[in-house]
Amino acid sequence: LNLPETQSAMEAMRSGHPKVALQILDQELLAVPMNDNNLEERIPLARLRLEALARLNDWNRIRTLTEALPLSNDPPARFWRAMALSQTGESDAVAVNLGAILIARGDFHAAVEKLDSVSGKLPTDSPTRLRLDLKATEWTLDQGLVNDGSLRLGEISSRVMDKSAELQAANDLLEARLAASHGHVEEAASTLRRLITLTGVPNAIQANASWQLAALEAKSSPGVARDRLLVLIETQPRSTHLENLFRLLEDVLNAPVAAPIEEALHRWASDDQHPDRKLLAGH
Repeated sequence: LNLPETQSAMEAMRSGHPKVALQILDQELLAVPMNDNNLEERIPLARLRLEALARLNDWNRIRTLTEALPLSNDPPARFWRAMALSQTGESDAVAVNLGAILIARGDFHAAVEKLDSVSGKLPTDSPTRLRLDLKATEWTLDQGLVNDGSLRLGEISSRVMDKSAELQAANDLLEARLAASHGHVEEAASTLRRLITLTGVPNAIQANASWQLAALEAKSSPGVARDRLLVLIETQPRSTHLENLFRLLEDVLNAPVAAPIEEALHRWASDDQHPDRKLLAGH
């Protein structure tokens, strides 16, 4: 944060002139936008801009700026997003964002308690409550707590039967995870294949289903898993699962690599707009 413009912005903030600071930061971030190669330098500027916007009560712009990567995965930015959501009355989104901050700090139990505290105040069949309960179950399974996750999901499943396609798909995705963890691989794979072909559900759910299916296919059909992973890596370059995708790809690439696969991976890694991909692919 030693750039002259940054120092000027910080001085404006200290002097009580957030509007001046915002103008400086907007110009700086417009002149040199964030990309995969300059995040260490640009992220602190983006955080400072969020603080300036908060002082100006521009909560809608904070929401817009923090919707996508890299800020969507940045804990300080998540804090400002949670503040913005609270100002616009979205208590469920606030809970999820604050919970994600707590998980990033290693406090899983506090994160789930945060979701449960908000969920418990809502009607049992409320779509908002179901989303919170599904997220808490997802976080529970992420911790490897299969029995706890199974108990949570068993209580949720009967409540999503007549709800939206999105809620049913999110529930089925967790059901597939549980089935796989209990050794019911074919049952899990069948559910995941169905989710991948569904219409009217978020891309994130389908991408997650595709990644989980590749993980199941890795042992029995490594060639199929390779193809699926390469498509995901090419089409979801900023996925939060990218590290896991490459780790899984590394495992399946122990088998002989077909030339088209090697060429596809080379194309992905050679994109000049994403210099960090070379490091990931090399790993």
